Amino acid sequence: MEKLVRNQSLDQERCYIVGEAKPRKRLIHEQPAAIEKTACNYDYIKSIWRDFEYYFEADDFYVGVQTKRGCPHNCCYCVYTVIEGKQVRINPADEVVAEMRQLYDRGIRNFWFTDAQFVPARRYIEDAKELLRKIIASGMTDIHWAAYIRADNLDPELASLMVQTGMNYFEIGITSGSQELVRKMRMGYNLRTVLQNCQDLKDAGFDAMVSVNYSFNVIDETYDTIRQTVVYHRALEAIFGADKVEPAIFFIGLQPHTHLEDYAFENDIVDRNYNPLIQTPMNGRKLLWNPEPLGAFFGSVCLEAWKSNPNDFGREVMAILERRLGTTTLESALSAPIVEKPKDLVKA
Repeated sequence: MEKLVRNQSLDQERCYIVGEAKPRKRLIHEQPAAIEKTACNYDYIKSIWRDFEYYFEADDFYVGVQTKRGCPHNCCYCVYTVIEGKQVRINPADEVVAEMRQLYDRGIRNFWFTDAQFVPARRYIEDAKELLRKIIASGMTDIHWAAYIRADNLDPELASLMVQTGMNYFEIGITSGSQELVRKMRMGYNLRTVLQNCQDLKDAGFDAMVSVNYSFNVIDETYDTIRQTVVYHRALEAIFGADKVEPAIFFIGLQPHTHLEDYAFENDIVDRNYNPLIQTPMNGRKLLWNPEPLGAFFGSVCLEAWKSNPNDFGREVMAILERRLGTTTLESALSAPIVEKPKDLVKA
């Protein structure tokens, strides 16, 4: 935006002006500029936005603060790596705290860390600890916060700091409770480690809500992997309490420039010339990802859950799946044996 105002060239930027230029090949996959982010200046924002106060009216909701940008993972359906890039850029802890302080002084007590993942990999654990220690040192001791958490990237000290600084809600986007499917979706999660770290959070005193995101029927779902997801969810309930673990059930929306889009092309589910910005009924049906052979099954489960218990939809879906399909062992959910394909013999 600054370059546009100054009438400077955008040739080296990760964008182009429609009608004046054409995008470079693979422009969308270029890394964003590594610009250090400073705290938002809310006094300035208030001076230019007449509805500024409206932003803070619902004081029971979270107000967003970003602590880092980028995500290093390759989840098959996710567009974060396209939007923010794969290179993680940490916002300086002092700047994050300064931004929170501005909001705090305006009466805000609930914060949502809007990062793709609050701890995207284990090498960022110390950065998270630094931020939480500085929040404590700032004197903002009566706040609450929430975030998307990769729960395989925690240790007991970080778990303790999370509880100490007021984390009262977090979301785990494991998508499936089957390690086999987690691997196929390129998510990089170790579900066994997730359980161990959730126990660390519970031991540290966490006693609030957890939302676990499940998207059934992404790639190679079977009745066996559904049973694995159900038993894995029951294991999370055993740690936090069934009333504290909310299964968030939703279908993946097919996003451009993702591995799942490539999968849809290769399996003739979506035409290669489709326009993701034009939503016809036929396109919408395909882009809300629930392909056969299990599409009709999941559709019927969701309709039954919606009719019988719409106010507790996620738990009702889990109950119906368990009633229809039964369950399995937790170890089967945590194991993902790699089946090697037989190699063709080359004749001399």
